[in-house]
Amino acid sequence: MTPSKIPALVINLASQVERMALMTRQLDMLGLPIQRIEAVTPPTTAAMTQAIGARFAEGMLSETEIAVFLSQMSAWKWIAESGHEWGLVLEDDVLFSRDARAGIDFAAARATKGMVRIEAWRDKRQVVGRGTVARQRGGFRIYDYHHGAFGAAGYLLRADLARELLARDTLLSVPVDLELFDMDHGARPPCQVLYPAVAVQSDKVHELKLKPGSPWARAGLPVFETGIEHTEHWMPDTTPKKAKKGLGDLIRAEWESYKWRQGFKRQGMDRMRIPLSESGPLLD
Repeated sequence: MTPSKIPALVINLASQVERMALMTRQLDMLGLPIQRIEAVTPPTTAAMTQAIGARFAEGMLSETEIAVFLSQMSAWKWIAESGHEWGLVLEDDVLFSRDARAGIDFAAARATKGMVRIEAWRDKRQVVGRGTVARQRGGFRIYDYHHGAFGAAGYLLRADLARELLARDTLLSVPVDLELFDMDHGARPPCQVLYPAVAVQSDKVHELKLKPGSPWARAGLPVFETGIEHTEHWMPDTTPKKAKKGLGDLIRAEWESYKWRQGFKRQGMDRMRIPLSESGPLLD
């Protein structure tokens, strides 16, 4: 398949004209065809749940979290039925890097699993496979992805995996980003991650560990508030932290941290930050 045929599916409320205009401008610059997906809202969740055939565990998710989940499932359904091999699922507050098209094309051509994260998420270490799945000389890399980031604002999804996700007869009990990307959740589908990331939610740029003088640090980039911070209470940061008491506490904390890291290594995994591409923002 030619990369130009990867459709970009933008989840957007009809009332959010400014957000859609931003996404249209960027995707036109990247040369990616656009398919708008109407976002589901709490008043329409019951009808959409029945239409898509989803089942949600009672009392586990808020109405807004269910609406977010169903919006993502609407994008999966479009990909599954589209005849395209891949689709790019996006929320409508994403900013792209200048080299985003090259990264997306590379990921679609070289990924060995049916889903690839392309977004940066805060200044967090994430759990990945120790070796690269694919790499460009001096450029992008792909790692197997296991754990460590919230959000589902930017990822490539292959049509066969979209069909598999929709066909699962699973009682859904966690927010969509945990369903997709949390290794502690047994139903998580196989996933990989693009390094460096080529997209970020506009209100998350300031939370990244940017290099001094990074073009991303300049003022003037558009910022939209994320519609819902729905996962903070689901998966607390369990990374061992250094104690600030006595020397004995510090030694014990270091030992626990060492054992924690070694446990990942024995499973063929490691922890690393997924930086945002230093090519800078697509928009000037």
